[in-house]
Amino acid sequence: MVKKYVTGGSAALLVLLLLQLLFPAAGLAHAYIVKSDPASGQTLQSAPAQVHLLFSEAIDPSFYTLNVMNDKGTTVSTGKAAIDADNPAGLSVQLQPSLPDGVYIAHWRVVSGDGHPVAGTVPFAVGEAASSKAAALASGSAAASPGADQVIIRWVLYSGLMLLAGSLAFPLWIFPRAYRPRAFEQQSFRLLLLAGSILAGLGVLLSLPLQIRLDTGASWMNLWQGEWFRQTLKDGSFGTIWWVQSLLLLPLAFLVYALWSRDYVNRRRMLGILALVNAAAIAALKAALGHPATAPSRLAASAADFLHLAAASVWVGGLLVLAFVLPKAAARDESGTLYPETVRRFTDTGSISAVVLLFSGIYGSLIYLPDLNALFQTAYGWTLIAKTGLLLAMLTFALFNFRRGRRNQRLGAGIKLEWAAGIAVLVLAAVLTNLSPGEPKGGPVQHSDKAESGYTTLIDVTPAVVGNNHFKATVTDADGQPAEVQQITMKLTSLEMDMGVIEVNLTDASQLEADALVTMPGRWRASYHVLLKSLDSFDGSFTFEAAAP
Repeated sequence: MVKKYVTGGSAALLVLLLLQLLFPAAGLAHAYIVKSDPASGQTLQSAPAQVHLLFSEAIDPSFYTLNVMNDKGTTVSTGKAAIDADNPAGLSVQLQPSLPDGVYIAHWRVVSGDGHPVAGTVPFAVGEAASSKAAALASGSAAASPGADQVIIRWVLYSGLMLLAGSLAFPLWIFPRAYRPRAFEQQSFRLLLLAGSILAGLGVLLSLPLQIRLDTGASWMNLWQGEWFRQTLKDGSFGTIWWVQSLLLLPLAFLVYALWSRDYVNRRRMLGILALVNAAAIAALKAALGHPATAPSRLAASAADFLHLAAASVWVGGLLVLAFVLPKAAARDESGTLYPETVRRFTDTGSISAVVLLFSGIYGSLIYLPDLNALFQTAYGWTLIAKTGLLLAMLTFALFNFRRGRRNQRLGAGIKLEWAAGIAVLVLAAVLTNLSPGEPKGGPVQHSDKAESGYTTLIDVTPAVVGNNHFKATVTDADGQPAEVQQITMKLTSLEMDMGVIEVNLTDASQLEADALVTMPGRWRASYHVLLKSLDSFDGSFTFEAAAP
């Protein structure tokens, strides 16, 4: 049966990878800026009243900062930043009136909808003298790389769920029926239950201060402030889910105690089922956070993430029991049937877990990766490749162990190698949950350029995907006042292949807006010619990325 499942899973893997090549999915990066006012590197003739940022997704209201400083490090923003009342993806802060000429940098830090913090800067200049310095400053967002504490705490939770799944699955359905009532009498199963509940509890409880550290950027020594805990627990989805997970730890503790106690011997099967459901609920709530939180279909993404974690926990937890617990139990079995019968029954459970793991993992890669290039150009992609390689190694060991089991041979070192590969998979899974798949190519484009004549042109391309796009332009003179434009002619050419020239005419001087059809994904060059009513003219160009629809 393992061979049948492995063959089917491998075929499905090849088919779905082919679909990924033909139909790239929309990526789910951490939040990034799609538009800023002022634009990054823009030179203004007079100081703005505020700085406004528009992100790719709604930002978490529990923690966000936006401060503007001059080139001496002095704060020039006033009051607290505020999320737009009509758009949870917008963030703005007011500035001091009549700021002098110079370079200013807006420093921002927000938490994405998936719970991951991102930060960056937007430089701009007031006055001509500072324009070159502002344009040279780096801008953009940078997702925080996962720290050791993020990986360790997430892995602690995963390990707890793995131990709970393994220690409950065997007494409930994997052991032969005649042996199940005696399973919880074994010290090894009791220790696995206890260790699993403790690790799961630590993983849940420590996720709160960890989230505060990520949100605020504070160290572990300095994050213990009541206001930060109140904000995290009150605002945003993380606080609600953390409360529910923490409350679930109370019945889990009682159920583990009851399974240990001899007072509930006749109810152990029911108690074991309840404990398994309780652990599954904790895993399901975890799946509602992270990358699935920003998926187009949050329910489907969360369900796939839960199935992925549940299948991995049952498979790897079961391998732990097979490798280290079953041999000792079988040594005391006088009939000699416990070992081969248990191995045979586990092959069915392990095979189903492997198939679920494959399909849910493939689904996750399809919805999280922006495109196939991200698989080879981002840390997320390389980690995903490593995890896939380990899963294939697990499947190879599983097939080897299956064949030994059919011959009634002891599994030996092969089962331990399969379990070790599973532990490495859980470590990489903990890393993946804290990595960004990368910003999706495409998305709204904002171009700013200053001509030698002193005129500044701002052009927005929305949504920068294959299909109909909206082009909007604004031209200001050397004094920062709106210029009198007669017409802007744009010519779009694909840098991927010869697709001809797409011409866009922005002829309405009061609006300077038009729609045009972008015919293929990839890089495009937009060359534009600006004709003023004074009959003066100037040219410019920029490149942008059009995403697949």
